[in-house]
Amino acid sequence: MSVVKEFKGAIAFLTIFPTGEKSLSSAIDGMHYFPIVGAFIGFLTGVFNWLITRFLSGLLASTFTIGFLLLITGLHHIDGLADFGDGIMASGSKEDRWKAMHDVNIGVGGLILTVIIILSSIFAISQLTLNILIQSLIISEVSAKLSMVFLALISKPVYEGLGASFIKGMRGKKGIIKFFISLVFSLAIALLLLHFSGFLMLITGLLTAIIIFIISKKKFGGVTGDVFGAVNEVSRMASLITVYWVVSWI
Repeated sequence: MSVVKEFKGAIAFLTIFPTGEKSLSSAIDGMHYFPIVGAFIGFLTGVFNWLITRFLSGLLASTFTIGFLLLITGLHHIDGLADFGDGIMASGSKEDRWKAMHDVNIGVGGLILTVIIILSSIFAISQLTLNILIQSLIISEVSAKLSMVFLALISKPVYEGLGASFIKGMRGKKGIIKFFISLVFSLAIALLLLHFSGFLMLITGLLTAIIIFIISKKKFGGVTGDVFGAVNEVSRMASLITVYWVVSWI
């Protein structure tokens, strides 16, 4: 498969932007480009924030910024986060938790988790100074996408579905090479923009992926597509909090 087709597939899967490439296999084959697409998403989000901060207060601008980010990513991953929250809070067997995740109605667990992640992200963005805001938004998205690639590398699927397709695409030496490429892309972007702080943001995202992987294995017996969505959202939030914490201590 061509590089262009893989890259267009990654953009089509991660955003609402039409690329003319609708094949899921293109996105799977192009997972190593996820961090680059994340950088593009973060850049657009950062520019949006930079523009509206001229007219709105920091907290309000941050709220609209997260709204813009969720809009251009199609609410795809935040939906997975809500389902993940419902699943981990459901009682009973692993099968009962799977059913809770597939319920079209959002439960209390999913609602509370989603609200906490969104509000924490908004607060973290509102605390960042303008001289590092765009860089932080770029790297937080890079970190979120790298975490998804890493999760696919280390996971096993619960059942056949969207998540299983991405996990299968990362099996064997091919998967290790894909992760290495995505890691190189991520490190280059993070170190160029925020140096050591950017590096810590990536580490935070990877640690978040490991934690969610452990929770998913215990609660569900493996990883589903919804878990990938949760990793994306939680890793972004954790990365933003990391850069806020680092900056506040310097």
